[in-house]
Amino acid sequence: NNDAAVRPSNDTERADQSPTKQDEQMPPPVRRRRRTIEDALCWLPPSPPLLTQATALLFRLTLSDSVPESDVRWADLRMAWTLALETADDDVSVQNKAPIEFMPMAMVASSLLVEPDRLHINEVSHTLQCAMQGLHKMGELMKL
Repeated sequence: NNDAAVRPSNDTERADQSPTKQDEQMPPPVRRRRRTIEDALCWLPPSPPLLTQATALLFRLTLSDSVPESDVRWADLRMAWTLALETADDDVSVQNKAPIEFMPMAMVASSLLVEPDRLHINEVSHTLQCAMQGLHKMGELMKL
């Protein structure tokens, strides 16, 4: 009976041994990228004011080398802008305006990722058109 108190249990012995066949067959754990606060702006419903803020923040972080140009959040943001524009396209025929044509800052921010000609139907000011074209070119050069 004293032998049982001195001798370790099977569980303790197993911890010292090599992995079992069941352990070897288990897939390796999936490594996930740690999420940060700016990720939340990419997950929000695609409303133009929120997307404008998200684009400005991610652009500022990219320019300061905190976020690389190849970051997956740029693809998420491009998809969100595209979805926001396509969702609102159904109302274009009624209003004869692009969905964000009444929001110049949204037009400028989205032009970083979306072709500027898709952002308006009616004529926009020359200054706004130049800003959108320039920012779109910058986005292309940065490969966003």
